Amino acid sequence: MKRDCHTREPRHGGPTHLVYARHGDGYGDNIKLESSDGLVVHRTQDRRVVILEYEVPKFDGDLGTPNVYVPLTQAQLRHKCEILMECFPSQRTRAWFTPSTFEAMARIRGIECNAPEGLAEAFYGRKMVLQS
Repeated sequence: MKRDCHTREPRHGGPTHLVYARHGDGYGDNIKLESSDGLVVHRTQDRRVVILEYEVPKFDGDLGTPNVYVPLTQAQLRHKCEILMECFPSQRTRAWFTPSTFEAMARIRGIECNAPEGLAEAFYGRKMVLQS
């Protein structure tokens, strides 16, 4: 995806891609992040940086309509779920924080983009520069 969406390096040698929670997401931890100066700087640091925002499933039911899809294999989805369960132990007590939740999300997003294995990760493309 990096090669297809963005091939130029940012001016100051910074990141070529930023991936973080969807702007305006009502999830408590994300509200705290969005109000910090750090995230605001990232959103405007270089106009050529690809900005992708992911969605967080939660009780509020505010899932939207993403516009960027990355097809996944079964192995990639399994690896993603393992990483999520390992890296976010504070969320394990939440009823929605299960591998099956993330597998279901990937299945729905896979249907939406007609992914080869029927699985996909979805993002909101805040800003992208495509090279011809």
